[in-house]
Amino acid sequence: MPYADLDTYLDRDPKVDLSSPEDIKANVVTAAYDVFNGKGWTNAGVAISAVTMAKAVVLDERSIYPASTTLRGEYGYDGNVALSMPCVIGINGVEKRIPVALNEWEEAKLHESAAYIQEAMKDAGVKF
Repeated sequence: MPYADLDTYLDRDPKVDLSSPEDIKANVVTAAYDVFNGKGWTNAGVAISAVTMAKAVVLDERSIYPASTTLRGEYGYDGNVALSMPCVIGINGVEKRIPVALNEWEEAKLHESAAYIQEAMKDAGVKF
């Protein structure tokens, strides 16, 4: 969805410039802290997600959920990094990865994230 269309769907802070990916990134990064400061934890959402995905596996729902998975050709990676992306979840777990079309800025940030993850894995002695 284009940034400009978000106002149609969201009740948001008008100080955030939706034409600026950097403003959006800064707000996403601080969102977890807002949740934590508001309720004292963030694990309830993670637990609900885990139960929902387990149900999708057990019932072979073939539903689409965001999941961290090892990339197999998506975005130029093949087995050397795991990132979150929409996935079809069924009896075998991740049945299919569904790549999202990225603009130039998003693709650059994805590659920065992947490089950071790969470096952390190397520092931890993980071979891939």
